Amino acid sequence: MQIKVCGFNDAQSISAVSSLDIEMIGMEFRENVAKHISNIITPAGTTIDKPFFRLVDKDDTAFYLGKSIEKIPGKKYVGVFADQSPQHLISCAYNYNFDFLQLNGNETSTYLKNFRSSVIPDILPEIKIIKTLFIGNDNELPDWHEYEGLADMLNFEFTAPCAPGVDRLSAFNNYDGTIPFLISGIISPPEIMRTCRLSHPLFLGINIYYESHHSFTPADLGRIAFVIDKIRGRK
Repeated sequence: MQIKVCGFNDAQSISAVSSLDIEMIGMEFRENVAKHISNIITPAGTTIDKPFFRLVDKDDTAFYLGKSIEKIPGKKYVGVFADQSPQHLISCAYNYNFDFLQLNGNETSTYLKNFRSSVIPDILPEIKIIKTLFIGNDNELPDWHEYEGLADMLNFEFTAPCAPGVDRLSAFNNYDGTIPFLISGIISPPEIMRTCRLSHPLFLGINIYYESHHSFTPADLGRIAFVIDKIRGRK
C-alpha cells in the first residue's frame, strides 16, 4: 500500500514530509493552483523562479549553489503539471531532478508519445510519467486505453460525489488495463480507509492532496502524520 502526498511548493515542507512513512512526494507546478512553484518565461526559454531548490542523491557530488534537499532512499519525488509545454516539463525535471512527472491536464496520448520519444533515454533517461484521469459524478472510468505503453502509472481522481448508495470503488471493477494506478480525490477519513482496502491487482495506493494556506508548520506535518498513521493502522 503506497501513499503519495501532494501539494508542496518549498524546500522546507518537502524536507519535512520526506521524513514521513510515505512513498511519493508531489511538488506543485500547476499554474491554476495558488501555491505552485513559479517559473519565469524568458526569450531564451523557461527559467526557474524563487523558491528554487534541487533534489540530490546521497552520492551526488555535483557542485550546486542553491538549496539542496537530499533524496531519501526508497522515496520518489514528483513534479505535478497540467497543460504545460514539453520544454517547460523538461526544464523543471532537469533542474529539480524529479523521479516522476505527473500530468493533470488534457495531455493526449500523442503528447505523451512525443514527449517520451524526445526525452527518453537521451535527456531524462530515468524519468517516469503519471497520467491523471478524472472520474465524474457518473462514476465511470475515463478511457485509459490510449495511455497503455505510454504512462508508467495512472492516477484516477474523483472530482464529484456519486449518487447516494453507490459504491464509488465499484468503478474499478471494469479496469482491465496493464498500468498500475493510484486513487485520489478522496477527502473524508472513512472513505480513505475504505479505499485502502480496495482489492485489485494493479491498485498501488492513494494520493492525498494537502494544501496549507500559510507557511508550512510543525502542525501541518502533524496533521499529515496523523492521517498516515491511520492508514498504516497505527492509531
